[in-house]
Amino acid sequence: MPLYDFPKELATLPAIQTLVEGLQSGRVLAEGLWGSSAALAALEFSNRTGRSLLILVPDPEVADEVEDDLTTWKANTILHYPAWDVLPSETEHVDLETLRERIQVLRGLATANQRGKPVVAVAPVIALMQPTIAPEDLRKGELALAPGDEMAPEALCGRLVDAGLERVAMVDAPGQLARRGGIVDAFPIFSEIPFRLDFFGDRIDSIQTFDVVSQRSEETVEECVLVDLSTHTVRKAYTERDKAATLAAHLPPDTAVFVIDPERCAERAHLYEEGYSIEHSALLSYQEACARLHAHALAVSMAMREEEWPEEWGEQANFTRVAFEISSITRLEGSTGHAIAEITKFLEHGAQVTVFCHNEAARSRCREVLLETGGNLAGQVELAIGRLSCGFHWPALSWTAIGDQEVFHRYHQRRRMRKRIAPGAPIRDLTRLRTGDYVVHAMHGVARYTGMSRLEHNGQENDYLTLLFDEDKRLYVPLSHIDLVQKYLGGREARPKLARLGGRSWKRKKAQAEKAVREVAADLLRIQAMRQHSPGISYSADNEWVKKFEDEFIYDETDDQLSAIECIKEDMEKSVPMDRLLCGDVGFGKTEVA
Repeated sequence: MPLYDFPKELATLPAIQTLVEGLQSGRVLAEGLWGSSAALAALEFSNRTGRSLLILVPDPEVADEVEDDLTTWKANTILHYPAWDVLPSETEHVDLETLRERIQVLRGLATANQRGKPVVAVAPVIALMQPTIAPEDLRKGELALAPGDEMAPEALCGRLVDAGLERVAMVDAPGQLARRGGIVDAFPIFSEIPFRLDFFGDRIDSIQTFDVVSQRSEETVEECVLVDLSTHTVRKAYTERDKAATLAAHLPPDTAVFVIDPERCAERAHLYEEGYSIEHSALLSYQEACARLHAHALAVSMAMREEEWPEEWGEQANFTRVAFEISSITRLEGSTGHAIAEITKFLEHGAQVTVFCHNEAARSRCREVLLETGGNLAGQVELAIGRLSCGFHWPALSWTAIGDQEVFHRYHQRRRMRKRIAPGAPIRDLTRLRTGDYVVHAMHGVARYTGMSRLEHNGQENDYLTLLFDEDKRLYVPLSHIDLVQKYLGGREARPKLARLGGRSWKRKKAQAEKAVREVAADLLRIQAMRQHSPGISYSADNEWVKKFEDEFIYDETDDQLSAIECIKEDMEKSVPMDRLLCGDVGFGKTEVA
């Protein structure tokens, strides 16, 4: 629902005006912002003033809900700053994706500051207490390059290797680097996309993005920023108190801070503090973390006046009090019929009622329920697409906003989807080779990989895999024939015997293996033929009712789940027995697929 569709009176409400004016000059205590109205009020301030916003919430679950609300209110740029899920003594267990997300948020804040474009950052309160890399170290770790810049390709590779990138034959994941003559492919750990730099001597001729699966160049760019920070550097900032910086140090100077549910924030922070000793940790106390935000404009949002005042934010007397008088809609709790009756009462009292439905199927279902009640209820209730975590009634606007889950009492299960790195090409195991690893050459047998060699052949220099065979003989394999080499995955032998170049032993072993494979294949074909000629249960294709049922599913399916569901459906529609096994770790959604 776009902002211009809100009740027009929102922009002229005295409470909104006081909030904006109060935050422009100092501190505000916003009372009575219930449910999702807190995110709306915060965003209205950012839109009015063009200033960035940091919204602090009690925990990651509330952060997800606020993100949903902001998306519904059509916030432009939303940054989610996640918290570490380990203590400083356990930094080796830090998830790489959490590292990436935190650095990318910090870079987003820096970019917003440079370009003067406002962003909205959402963070659990414990993320504010956890240190991170200092702004100056982040700037030092950014290498901006453009066509025409002078830098030797090997010098660039050396800098990226020093930052922890792994030099491989082909880049297919973050943290990798590859060079082929005058072309350098780089995918730094904390960059969002990989870049391909084409050199002419020591001068950058062009820069393009590329696909890590097909390896094809894609978009030509005028500039790229390679974040050559090492994971060691980022983890070190989490453990050394004397070098500790926090999220606060990265905020643009005019950022306003909006604290939602300060009482729960304090409870969550103090509970977190009990898990470590502040004196011997780089982690900040809640009071110290709050103090680092005192230079920013501050709004503390309390749904009820009875809440305990959070002392960490200073004297209450220094805050401008703004009363919103927004009420909850807990009266909708109960059955769907009871919720519809309460919606009818809101309409009878002259309120505009908007039900936010999480997708088109939910909106159709809601419209059907309203039609079943009779009368003109369906024509009086506005049905919008969006996810509202917690509804509210705003008397000053005569507006009631409701999430569809509060009508049907089916609460949407949000699953945070991390950016997925596309799988590599079939030879990706080779790119994980270390000097000394055993490999198998398709034509010559078992050898030991001793590294890459740069050799001249027919007047051209190229990279070659160097393979060591028996009797200290070496074979140089060009990268164009890389598909002939696989990593050795043999049985229990720790050190397999190296094959002899030109010998017959490898041919005999291949012949024996091929014979055994044929026998196994024959058994499998016989079993499969029997299954294909056995009768099975054929289910009909999906109809409209199945589609409606799926659309109302309360979970967000992952790409893998959707692919598995499609394959299983195809199997179920066949007239032969299904021959498929669904695998997945505990908690990864096998039951949801079923």
